[in-house]
Amino acid sequence: MENNDTPVKREKWETKTSKGLISTFIFAAILLFAGSYIYLRNEEKVWSNQALKQLKNTSVLKTRLIEAWRQERLADFREKAQSPLLQDAVYNWINRRGKNGLKDEIQQRLQIVIQDNPKFVNILLIDTKGQNLLSGKIGASDFSTASTGKLVREVIKTNKEIFGDWYKSSPEEAVYADIAYPLHGDRQEIVAIILFRIDPSIEMYPILKTGSDNSTEEAFLFEKAGDSVLYLTNLKSLPNAALSLKFPLTNNENPAVKAIKNGPGFYEGMGYHDQKVLEYIQPIKGTAWFLSTKIDKNELFQPVYQRIKIVVIIILLLFFSFSAVVLLILNFRRKHYYKQLFEDEKRLAALRKHYEYLVKYANDIILLEDDRLNIIEANERAQLTYQYGLEEFQKMKKTDLVAPEYRKASEERLKNLNKTEGYLIENVHQRKDGSRFDVEISARIIDIDGQKFLHQVIRDITERKNMISDLIVAKEHAQESERLKSAFLANISHEIRTPLNGILGFAEILKEPGFTGEEQKEYIEIIEQSGIRMLNTITDIVNLSEIEVGQMNLKLSELNVNKRLEKLYKFFKTEADKKGLKISYKSFLSDQDAMIQTDVDKFDSIFSNLIKNALKFTHQGEIEFGNVSAISNNSNHRNMKFYVKDTGIGIYPEQMQYIFERFRQGSESLNRKFEGTGLGLSISKAFAEVLGGNIWVESEPGNGSIFYFDFPLPMKSLEYKGMSYSESRSKNKGNQEVLKF
Repeated sequence: MENNDTPVKREKWETKTSKGLISTFIFAAILLFAGSYIYLRNEEKVWSNQALKQLKNTSVLKTRLIEAWRQERLADFREKAQSPLLQDAVYNWINRRGKNGLKDEIQQRLQIVIQDNPKFVNILLIDTKGQNLLSGKIGASDFSTASTGKLVREVIKTNKEIFGDWYKSSPEEAVYADIAYPLHGDRQEIVAIILFRIDPSIEMYPILKTGSDNSTEEAFLFEKAGDSVLYLTNLKSLPNAALSLKFPLTNNENPAVKAIKNGPGFYEGMGYHDQKVLEYIQPIKGTAWFLSTKIDKNELFQPVYQRIKIVVIIILLLFFSFSAVVLLILNFRRKHYYKQLFEDEKRLAALRKHYEYLVKYANDIILLEDDRLNIIEANERAQLTYQYGLEEFQKMKKTDLVAPEYRKASEERLKNLNKTEGYLIENVHQRKDGSRFDVEISARIIDIDGQKFLHQVIRDITERKNMISDLIVAKEHAQESERLKSAFLANISHEIRTPLNGILGFAEILKEPGFTGEEQKEYIEIIEQSGIRMLNTITDIVNLSEIEVGQMNLKLSELNVNKRLEKLYKFFKTEADKKGLKISYKSFLSDQDAMIQTDVDKFDSIFSNLIKNALKFTHQGEIEFGNVSAISNNSNHRNMKFYVKDTGIGIYPEQMQYIFERFRQGSESLNRKFEGTGLGLSISKAFAEVLGGNIWVESEPGNGSIFYFDFPLPMKSLEYKGMSYSESRSKNKGNQEVLKF
């Protein structure tokens, strides 16, 4: 009977125990939630009262600080504006505007005030029409806004100082406030307005700062603007909210809107960031501003929720711990073994799966070889890289992957491989198609169930090798560029100081009496030549600067090629005659075809640089320049080709490789035979490319040189109507266009 009753009693006991546990759990849960709710409501009330008291105290304190700050600024600025010296100087300067000394004196006084008072962004002097007369900070923006004009009119109307509205400048989007004071003349009439521009972020924002950066507690200013509430300061959640964030007065959930409608006090609602907040709001005396101190309800009640959570967790832990102990005692022996076995199997399966995943999808090549270096495993990366399948790999040795000339050394290295240390080396491997690539190999002997295997992780380092090579080349190029720039700067210094010394030296000589007219003429010619040389140097530098920053403008206008060639011939003939050289020009264009559309200045600059080079490097013989007949390259355009030919010293082949590069000359030392910056050809090349063409040279040492340049032009058959060649390509019509590069 006992054997038969025991299972029944056990079942009844288990059933009764289960019902008791369930009843206890339900009762405990009801007590837990009821107690938590009562505790929550009580704590919310206590914390809410504390928060409101703290918000009110903070608001009152900051309101007083802001009012005091505003009065201090008015008093401070009044003292500066009512300075008799300043008012007399302004009055005298306005009545005698041409007296620059007074203007400089006023500006200097304003600068001193700005330097002594970092809170001043700027001090402006404005006439009664709202026009800026001068700025205390040289180079600073003296922008005027609608707010500034309104402020000036109010000062003139009331004849007293006014603290203006806040406004946001453009384009930096900074917030400023202006304080304006009238300046009077002898008859107490307003002669000007002095405007002190301040940055609220310097002194005002620190006053408003409250709470830590991680807290939602903050203070901010707002005002009524029409039918909206306008936020005057930046907010923690919206750093750029100042003078940008607005809420309509119809938004009755916003505490600021409630305060505008109902007056100052405590308010609860939805804040600017769509979170429930508590705010205390009160006005700032003497202004249209309201100060709000707020905190998010979530942050305020977070400690309450945290306490309740801890209490609930503790009770639940105790309850479930008691239940778990009972259940564990009943089931421990039966489940422990199976649970342990299951955990072990699961852990091993996870490890196997993890290892297979790592090997299969690794970005590196992974090989496993036996003690005879036969490959027994290769991951997918290895198969893709070497172009062999897994079955092919398993018929190969590891050394079969090494380039033939490196195999012997690789075999010796593997024989000496230490089990504990392994090695990390670089080598050259070979794919199935015979192509080679650089690799980095990390190899180590591992022991699996008493058997030794060689585990290798191989990485393709071809890109790294190429990158290192590219970096070396880039470094060499950078060093060469730095050397050329240094040589160029030394050359520029030489080209500026040499003519300048000539000008100063002969100007000093001319001060001495007793020179004949012929001598004076000779010295003046030397000064003139030095000035021309310096002007050419400066022109080259300016052109190079425009090219470097990409600010070249293409200004298209009509040009008669024949007349321009004749003008260049007359201009350079005198210099050619002085050197005993013959100079001539040729043109194959009729007067009708000679009319082209191009940038005249750049056309002249290219020709002038090439002719100057020819004169410089030609000691005997002749110089010839002109144009070659136009060559049509399609039905709508033709290329106009020009040349400058000389019988000078010519150019060596190695110099022709870099003759058009910047900072390069045939001779880059300061004691070279020929003067000049060495920029003429590089500038000419840039101008030719801007015109849509090219420039090149043909030369032999000792046999002279021929420089060519060309650029495309519209065909005359297009019935030209003032279109540039770029415009004709895009089919945009117009009389003239300035193209920016």
